[in-house]
Amino acid sequence: LVGFYRTTYEEDGQIKSIAATDHEPTDARKSFPCFDEPNKKATYTISIIHPKEYQAVSNMPVEKEESMDDRWNRTTFMKSVPMSTYLVCFAVHQFDRIEKLSKRGIPLTIYVQPQQKHTAEYAAHVTKIVFDYFEEYFAMHYALPKLDKIAIPDFGTGAMENWGLITYRETNLLYDPQESASSNQQRVASVVAHELVHQWFGNIVTMEWWEDLWLNEGFASFFEFLGVNQVEKDWQMRDQMLLEDVLPVQEDDSLMSSHPIVVTVTTPAEITSVFDGISYSKGASILRMLEDWMTPEKFQKGCQIYLERYKFRNAKTEDFWEALEEASNLPVKEVMDTWTKQMGYPVLNVKDMRNITQKRFLLDSKANLSEPHSDLGYTWNIPVKWTEDNVSSITFYNRSETGGITLNPAGNAFLKINPDHIGFYRVNYEVPTWEYIATHLSSNHTDFSSADRASLIDDAFALARAQLLDYKMALNLTKYLRMEENFLPWQRAISAVTYIISMFEDDKELYPVIEKYFQSQVKPIADHLGWNDDGGHIIK
Repeated sequence: LVGFYRTTYEEDGQIKSIAATDHEPTDARKSFPCFDEPNKKATYTISIIHPKEYQAVSNMPVEKEESMDDRWNRTTFMKSVPMSTYLVCFAVHQFDRIEKLSKRGIPLTIYVQPQQKHTAEYAAHVTKIVFDYFEEYFAMHYALPKLDKIAIPDFGTGAMENWGLITYRETNLLYDPQESASSNQQRVASVVAHELVHQWFGNIVTMEWWEDLWLNEGFASFFEFLGVNQVEKDWQMRDQMLLEDVLPVQEDDSLMSSHPIVVTVTTPAEITSVFDGISYSKGASILRMLEDWMTPEKFQKGCQIYLERYKFRNAKTEDFWEALEEASNLPVKEVMDTWTKQMGYPVLNVKDMRNITQKRFLLDSKANLSEPHSDLGYTWNIPVKWTEDNVSSITFYNRSETGGITLNPAGNAFLKINPDHIGFYRVNYEVPTWEYIATHLSSNHTDFSSADRASLIDDAFALARAQLLDYKMALNLTKYLRMEENFLPWQRAISAVTYIISMFEDDKELYPVIEKYFQSQVKPIADHLGWNDDGGHIIK
């Protein structure tokens, strides 16, 4: 399902066809002769000859339609702006359409099978709100005269951000409120927002080469949460970034099979291989950390500088760091090179609630912490965020400080290091501190935010798996779960328990004990919430 291909669907008992393209990363060459590389931008004037009963769509609006004979039409589209080959798109279809207008009057159209038209209404609603939000956030108008979306019956990837004609797998664009689950609704909103981000990060400004793919995908994965948050303000999207990106990719990035965000690729197979969790989710995670360190206002300004400076051009990671430094006067490149040019991340070991040292974190306790070689020695420049009595501070940890850093709290209160897991690292306290945390969770768990509770559980079980913390201590943190009504901590607890159960499912003595314990934790909250499909989105 790459290049220009045909697929079929059924409508009122009749088999119908649709033809469409999918070119990213290196398949435009299968549709037309080209220098199929992202830095070879060109303008395109596309003309399609098709049967009269079909419509043709492409990146740009239709310039003219001509009748060739009694069977064939020719549709010619306006000349495009300069764009990379992988963004060129065209389709021939017999779909219906629904249309909304942006605040500036840009037509926002969704093409869909006639019998599915009602299921595209939610995506149309999300598109308008998020489109207007990104135009304002990036302080840059969308560059084309129209934006179309089309649901393809058979589509290889989740969606593709072709400039002006975004293609989708049906499940990522269509939502039926009478039939679909809440998770389907969130997926549609997230994918729609993700592809809209690309109309700026990826389309207006494109990475120079695929080694900087994260400039496209990490950014779209980060900003999609901000976009959906504008539509669904009670979905805790900022916190859900923990569940969707940060914590899952921390597991991937603590394996020896990981790779740096910026990685050399040359062949089509190597290029395809970097469309993975590191480029998407780790990219989003370090942007989340960076935004918090810089402040959201300066981060936004830096993004605006970057987009304006490189619009209709290509850029590298260093170009983005330069724009952020201009906006913030912070050593962004010096800090972020340690996060993008080597794989992995650190665990911060906390002693006496104020002395902090860093060490590379790997799930395999027997692995060599210095392999494979890194010029940066698996040390990181870290903006260490911490809270004391709900007051946040940031202490900068330079990788050259081999003896660690010392925090200077005002009093003797408990210090939560890495509140809301804002930094891309784990935290390991001393045993008495972990015991204090477990006791505090059992007595008054809401003193910690839901994101903090999810973070503490995830850190504890990851540390136990790496043999840096006793499993007994990690399990102590789960005793309070019978009182937990929030989705975030439960999701991370279930992930941890799933791993434990998979390790012991053949142990006829331990498995029943583990099963009984977690049943006792789940039952009270299940009885309290019940099984009716009601409550808010997060509860569902």
